[in-house]
Amino acid sequence: MSDWQDDTHTTYRPLLDNEATEDYIEARDRLRKARRQRLLLLDDTGKEYGGSDKKHIETAFENLLRSRYDDTNPTFLTTNVPLMSWAKIYGESLFSFVHEAFEIIGLGRQDWRRGEG
Repeated sequence: MSDWQDDTHTTYRPLLDNEATEDYIEARDRLRKARRQRLLLLDDTGKEYGGSDKKHIETAFENLLRSRYDDTNPTFLTTNVPLMSWAKIYGESLFSFVHEAFEIIGLGRQDWRRGEG
């Protein structure tokens, strides 16, 4: 793992400080499992945001994507969040990384659930 990547323990340390040990352990275990998968699909990216843990979620999400990229493990993301909004939501660093590391395939602006597609 690269020097710039935080250990999951460091990322979720505030959860431990809030005595949410079970939540911390579950989050840590899920991130470790996601990092090891040969193929990962993250659906509805952007819905994970909100609440007091926003910065910790942002850090964990970026670390997950970067570690999978470094290990050459394919990762697919789906989102309804416009790509130009990613810099505001996730920060400039992740916005830039997504442009470098991912092939972006737009499916149009229709809402498939409403029969507009």
